[in-house]
Amino acid sequence: MDSVDGETVELFATLSKAEPWRLQRQYFPSKFGGLPAWLDPVHLPKESELKCEKCGSIMTFFLQIYAPDDLCEENDSFHRTIYLFVCQPCGNQWKAFRSQLARKNEFYDFHPSEDNIMFPDTEMARRCCLACGLPSDNPSKEPIHINNSKIQLVDTQDVRELHDRCKIAVKHQTVSCTFDEWILNICEGEIPISDNYLSHEKELYNRYLKEKKLNGEIMDESEEQVFESIQEENMYKDESFLKFSKKTTPNEVLYYSREGEPLWISDKTPRPVIIQSNQSSKKAIDEVSNENSCAGNDLNVVNLCENCGSDRSFEFQVLPQLLHYIKSDRIDFGSLSVYTCSKSCKIENKYQKEVVILERDYSLVPRPQNPK
Repeated sequence: MDSVDGETVELFATLSKAEPWRLQRQYFPSKFGGLPAWLDPVHLPKESELKCEKCGSIMTFFLQIYAPDDLCEENDSFHRTIYLFVCQPCGNQWKAFRSQLARKNEFYDFHPSEDNIMFPDTEMARRCCLACGLPSDNPSKEPIHINNSKIQLVDTQDVRELHDRCKIAVKHQTVSCTFDEWILNICEGEIPISDNYLSHEKELYNRYLKEKKLNGEIMDESEEQVFESIQEENMYKDESFLKFSKKTTPNEVLYYSREGEPLWISDKTPRPVIIQSNQSSKKAIDEVSNENSCAGNDLNVVNLCENCGSDRSFEFQVLPQLLHYIKSDRIDFGSLSVYTCSKSCKIENKYQKEVVILERDYSLVPRPQNPK
């Protein structure tokens, strides 16, 4: 999933339901929700690495994208997956991790199976919380009984302890350990753009209002006037919003463009500082800080790769259309941009942390149609 003949490839993804076997790690899925399909099932992140930096809660698996690096010089990223996690209590704290393996490795055949069969995965039970699929440091002190169609009853001591949040979820069914599971269908190709794209935006906006009314979420007249004025301002003055609207469709939930640029949803969004190995990080930060100081914006910094010191570059972006599939009132974003090591540097026996840039919700996006 890299550039072709020096040109940046743009890919988009939609969601659909899939057969259970397609979601297993042995088939290298790109997916949203459910349990993480760990590429390296043994050398997992530490439990502490997957706790929220703000509140200390264990995070929730959000999505993963299988993105082999075809241009990697050392050929040790034949298999490569990026994982994204969110803190549900906070709703705005995110982490990303990269895992990769050479084609010849201890976990998968040189020619992986293409058969639609299910594989038993005992590695997860030995290392992860069975309810959420994230690593758990402590062995279980008692047999674990989970009433879940995707999680088999386990009556053995050779399993990990459930996280505190998951214990509550299993016992009281009051919180969710995972999001509903969907496969990410990634396709290549540009979206046809109408010459009269402003009319297209108005059509999408009117469709959005119609759906709101059908769902009983009707605004009074004064609210609707304010809402329309904001939308009109975005449509005619916000170049980023126009570009975003022209490039994406309501059903697309992810944008992939390795070493490209995110599709920012607003000109108001403070752009992150991309630190490069040939420049002074302090100078770069100072320059952008001065640009954003008047608006009082928080500064997002994309640092060099901590593992090898190389530049990081944009890889993919989670689009706000995905919010439609999240049954949580706390999670909200305009978009999420993930930056990874531009060299796909070699990582042995670990998952490498990468950078997530949160763009807050500055504009409105129509709901997607229900996928088939």
